[in-house]
Amino acid sequence: MSGDVSPEQRAGLARLLAGAARPVKFTLLVAGDLAVLAVAMMLAIALRYDDVFGAGLADHRSVLLLAPLVGVAMFRVAGVYRIVVRYAGPLMAPRIAIASAIAATVVAGLGFILDREGGQSRAVFVNFGIFGFLGTWSLRLLAGHLLRSTATEAEAVRVVVYGAGVAGAGLATALARDPIWRAVAFVDDNPRLHGRKVMDLPIHPATSLARLIAAERIEAVFLALPSVAPDTRRDILARLRPLGVRVLTVPTLEELVAGRAGFRDLRQLDVEDLIGRRTVTADEHLLHRAIGDRIVLVTGGGGSIGSELCRQILATGPRRLVILDQSEFNLYRIGLELEKAAPDRADAVRTVLGDVCDEALLDEVFTREGVEVVFHAAAYKHVPIVEANEPEGVRTNVLGTAAVIDAAIRHRVERFVLVSTDKAVRPTNVMGASKRIAELAVQARASVPAVDPTSADRVVSPIVSPIICMVRFGNVIESSGSVVPRFRAQIESGGPVTVTHPEITRYFMTIPEAAELVLQSAAMARGGEVFLLDMGKPVRILDLARSMIELSGLSVLDDAHPDGDIAIRITGLRPGEKIHEELLIGADSEPSDHPRIHRAREARLDPDETADLLHRVRTAVERRDRRELRDILAAHAGLHAEDGVPDATAVAEAAPVVGDASAAEPD
Repeated sequence: MSGDVSPEQRAGLARLLAGAARPVKFTLLVAGDLAVLAVAMMLAIALRYDDVFGAGLADHRSVLLLAPLVGVAMFRVAGVYRIVVRYAGPLMAPRIAIASAIAATVVAGLGFILDREGGQSRAVFVNFGIFGFLGTWSLRLLAGHLLRSTATEAEAVRVVVYGAGVAGAGLATALARDPIWRAVAFVDDNPRLHGRKVMDLPIHPATSLARLIAAERIEAVFLALPSVAPDTRRDILARLRPLGVRVLTVPTLEELVAGRAGFRDLRQLDVEDLIGRRTVTADEHLLHRAIGDRIVLVTGGGGSIGSELCRQILATGPRRLVILDQSEFNLYRIGLELEKAAPDRADAVRTVLGDVCDEALLDEVFTREGVEVVFHAAAYKHVPIVEANEPEGVRTNVLGTAAVIDAAIRHRVERFVLVSTDKAVRPTNVMGASKRIAELAVQARASVPAVDPTSADRVVSPIVSPIICMVRFGNVIESSGSVVPRFRAQIESGGPVTVTHPEITRYFMTIPEAAELVLQSAAMARGGEVFLLDMGKPVRILDLARSMIELSGLSVLDDAHPDGDIAIRITGLRPGEKIHEELLIGADSEPSDHPRIHRAREARLDPDETADLLHRVRTAVERRDRRELRDILAAHAGLHAEDGVPDATAVAEAAPVVGDASAAEPD
């Protein structure tokens, strides 16, 4: 088809689509769908009958006109028309496929009702659904391709470059060779640059950006500020949010200097851009003090935090890195990544497939590898899943932790670090409560001289007790359960964006920063401490959702803005979910040698009480006694329902679509 269309015709169509108002674009898209669906039904009939205008048409005359109308109606109900065609991609395919399947089913039902003589063929409707999906999806891909790739200078997306420094000049040079974008001007906060030109483009003050966007029909702003302070970047983004333009950014200064990316490698904004966390340089001495030239075991090494721990540990120079995970795929992925990243250290990485509850496996690994330092990151962390699967969640989080710490003591390791979570503090869900019990099990072992668990008379053994500590922090950005990738996928597919509660807040930290601080906490440990990572200020998830929508160049669809692009839906709190998280159980914490790490000592159980608690947990898990497990968690971890929070199921059933609320899942 593309071979029959001249460049002038493609440019003309792109010009028509790009310049049309929203109602015109919608009308054009509906008209295209009607035509495509009509052809799809004709093809479906032709495939079934040799004479489409004879028997085929006679048998299906009742649905030939209904099919396009029903298809368009189903597309409207399924939200297909909310997808922004210019930026649409493969993520829209499932929604169109579902709408096409429903349309085919409805048309088939209507056909059998209207033609009771039984002349209908089921194969026709199956083919109609397939052809309708392929045709309407192809139509959108073609329209998006025309909008993005056939634009001449007049039709290219007009952009402003924020930042007239070296990065801005490099970006403008790259854009000059790209037909998709057309740089119109620079803006900069430096008054000495105002009125000058770079690459023959004028430099305006940032305060005139709103006027410039309106006058020059700007559709996007590119941030060329790779070295600006995070809080300054956050303030700039706050000013850009209400302007209704898409915001992209050049890579970081480190990526540019290292050659891992170029100026034209524009990317979407990360949440750290929106939060504005200022990074703190790692203390290399602390890192090497904990793991340099040692044999290090990371349990759960294929997960979000575990895999980043492995990356940073390997870069610090251990004698050997042992990665234990029960997911074959995760283990393969991190092993392959580390081999590519450091081929000269490939023989220093060992991968072990197994369960942390398997005591025989743990003894084999500790003995064979000679483990000296343990980072225990293996855990089930997804709140709703653990809430619905208490025995398995408690088994891994509690009994698995106890098995690993006991093995560490038996095999005389130097350090043991438990990676914990803010959900362990006054928990309202099974995941958090199980992590709190795991903390108690670790703390009890750190409070007394090491005991050999294999000794029949439980006599204190002559081995040296390891330095045992815990590190507690909140959500990490881009983890497997993080709200951020979910929001991004929802925006790309046309919404709605989902948030569980309008007032819900979460602490956020990047995965590399969290892993780095865990390593440095391990180096500072003296034994028995709880290290709390400075998570900054809590982020309101609803504000995060709005920011991500608006900085994508889209608008929130609500009662005040019925022509908006993306709706935000409140779904209601999930079972066990908190509105606000906290990091500290006691009243106080004290600073440490690192500005982002605080130290606390909390009340703990004595060893005998802990042993009895673990015995009760083990018995309840083996019996799969959910009621007993929850009673244990309530008595020893303080598991409770949060006061004032309505039942999650009732909230979800009454969930409205509103403009200042949405349904993203922050855990």
